[in-house]
Amino acid sequence: MSAGGVPASTSLLYRALRTVLSAALGLLVRVKVEGAERLPAHGPCVLASNHLSALDPVVLSLTLDRPVIYHAKMGYLRGWQRFFFSQLGVVGVDREGGEAAEAALRTGQRVLERGWLLGIYPEGTRSPDGRLHRGKTGAVRLAVRSGAPLVPVALIDTDRILPPSAHVPRRRGRVTLRFSASLDLSSFCEPDGSYAVRPATDGLMAAIRSLSGQAYVDRMAGGGPPSH
Repeated sequence: MSAGGVPASTSLLYRALRTVLSAALGLLVRVKVEGAERLPAHGPCVLASNHLSALDPVVLSLTLDRPVIYHAKMGYLRGWQRFFFSQLGVVGVDREGGEAAEAALRTGQRVLERGWLLGIYPEGTRSPDGRLHRGKTGAVRLAVRSGAPLVPVALIDTDRILPPSAHVPRRRGRVTLRFSASLDLSSFCEPDGSYAVRPATDGLMAAIRSLSGQAYVDRMAGGGPPSH
C-alpha cells in the first residue's frame, strides 16, 4: 500500500525496489516453494505464518507474484521510513494501549476489503528458540470478519541464514516456503453464528506446525498474557 492508498503493485518505487531486492535475495537464498497453487489468484487472503527470522517477510513477499501487506509498529514508521516502507506494503499500527488490538484488526480488515493479501504472524514476534509458540487470535478474527480464506504458511530454515540475534545474514543457503490449503473454519462456528476463535487459532497453529515440523510450546513467544 502506498502512502496515497494506491496498491503497492502499481507503485513505481515498489516495482523498482522489488527488482533490486529480488536480485539480492537470489544471491543469498534459494527458495523452494511448495503448495503455491493453493493460494487464490485473486481476491483477499490471510497468510498466517510461523516467524523464525527477520528474513521471513522478505522471502514471502519476493517469492509471490502478488504484493503482501504487513503490519508494523507505528514507532518504526517515521519520516522517510514511513514513506519508504509504505511503498513496500507495510502498514503502521499502534500496538500500545487498550484499543491497539482492535485498531490492528480494523487496519487488517481494510486491507482485505481491497482484495489484497495480508501477512500475519500469529505468534506476534519472532520465535526466540526456534519452536512454534501459542498463537494470538487476530488471524482467525480477521478471516471471520472479512470472509477471506485463511492459509497456513511455513518458512523453514530462514533462521539459519539470518538468526534472530543477527543483524546481517550469516550464510547463504536454501529455505522452504510451504503453503497449506485454506483452513476450514466452519467446524468452529457456534449455534449462535459466532466462532470459537481460541480453538480455531489452536487449529491454525497445529496446521502451521504440521507444515513446519517445529516443536510446539503452549505459551506466548513474547512472554505476554495468554490470548483467549
